[in-house]
Amino acid sequence: MARTASRLPAVLLVVLALVVAACGDGVEDVGLERDPGEETPTTDEPAADGDAEDALDGAGPPDGDDAPGGPGAGDGPAAAPAPGPGGAGAAGGTGGGARQPAAPQPARPGTYTYDVEGEVRAGTFRQAHPPEGTLEVHTPEEGEQRSIARTGDQETEQVLRYGDDGVHLTYQRTSGPQGQVEFRPEQPVLVFPGTPAAGQAWEWTMRSTDGATTVHARMQLLREEAVEVAGTSVPTWVLQLDLTLSGQVDATSTSTAWVSVEHRLTVQEESEMEGRFGAFTFEAEQRRTIRSLTPA
Repeated sequence: MARTASRLPAVLLVVLALVVAACGDGVEDVGLERDPGEETPTTDEPAADGDAEDALDGAGPPDGDDAPGGPGAGDGPAAAPAPGPGGAGAAGGTGGGARQPAAPQPARPGTYTYDVEGEVRAGTFRQAHPPEGTLEVHTPEEGEQRSIARTGDQETEQVLRYGDDGVHLTYQRTSGPQGQVEFRPEQPVLVFPGTPAAGQAWEWTMRSTDGATTVHARMQLLREEAVEVAGTSVPTWVLQLDLTLSGQVDATSTSTAWVSVEHRLTVQEESEMEGRFGAFTFEAEQRRTIRSLTPA
C-alpha cells in the first residue's frame, strides 16, 4: 500500500485538473473548430484491468494537487474562462452583480498565486495539498490563450479558445515525473458561455488521447455573488461543475467556482471528490483562493 498510496495523487490529477479546466487553464493552438451547441460524442471506457498500482502507472503526473481550477479537489490553479469586457488590470470593482459582456475576452497575462487547503485520503494514507500554487497566463494569440498551472513537481497546461458563443477548452495536458494525461477533444468543449445567465446548464464528454480515460461533465451557472479579494469586493458568477471519470479510475467530483467576469479568473473554488482505483477507495477535498487579481 505504501508505494501505491504515495502515487495515488497522480490518479486524482486526472479529475482535479479537469475541475480547474472547467473553470480554466492553458497550452498551444491545436487548430480545432467547433459549431455552437455541438457536443463531443460520449464514449464509455471500461475500468482498467490489473491491480491499482499498475493502473496508477499510466494515470498521470505524481504527487501534489491544487485546484482548476479546475476542473477540481483540484490540480494547479487555472485561468477561468469567465467572459467580460475590458478592465483586466484593476483588482476588483464593487457591488454584487457580474457585468454582462458583449463577448468573452482572454485573461490578463502574468502570474497569479493561489492559497490552497485540503487533502487526499486513501485508507490510512493522507496527503495534504501543497499550500500554494501558481498560474502563468500567456498573451493570447488568434483568439486562444495558453496557461500553465504549477504545483510542486507537476504542471497542467491548457489552451482556451475565445469566441462569440463562449470559451472552449481545446487542449489539456497534466504532466510530472510519473508521466502525463492528455486531452485533445475532437470538438472543443464549452467551459463558459458567451452570454451567462442564472440556471444555464450544459454537458460534454471527452476522452484522453490514449483512450484510457473518459470524462463526462455537467456545468451550471447558479447565481451572481460578490467575493472579497485582497480587501476588495469582486463580482463573480458561481459555477457548479459535476464530473464523472471512468476508465483507469472511476470517480465523481463536485466543484463550485467563483469566477470573476471582469478578470476572467477563478477567484475562489471548493471541491470534493471520491472514487475507486482497483481495490482502493479514495476521497479528497480542496479549497483555493486567489491572493490578488493583479498578476506578477
